[in-house]
Amino acid sequence: MVAEIESHGECAQSALKDLVCILKQMGLHNEATTTIIGFRAMWPEDDRMQESLDNMLLDLFKHSRNLEGQIAVTGQLIAYSQKALAEGRTGRGAIENKHSNDVESTNSVRACV
Repeated sequence: MVAEIESHGECAQSALKDLVCILKQMGLHNEATTTIIGFRAMWPEDDRMQESLDNMLLDLFKHSRNLEGQIAVTGQLIAYSQKALAEGRTGRGAIENKHSNDVESTNSVRACV
């Protein structure tokens, strides 16, 4: 699955999210966190992907009781929301509204987390 992630593209994004979900289900929270941090730089311009990964990180930090990590990720999520509001996007998951055609993918990730 790591090779698929490294191939870039939307399939790679899905593979990363799937891998993180599997690691989380196996109770490997630290490995899941390390995986997100290690691969997130592959999509620096994709706010939707960054927000999705941050939501997954927030959940992992909650499970590991990492308060500093929770605070840092929450700050980043607030910044995404402020940016979305400044661009005129409103509502729950403002970044998602920009990409409303990809709601199924986002919902499947939320089901895992």
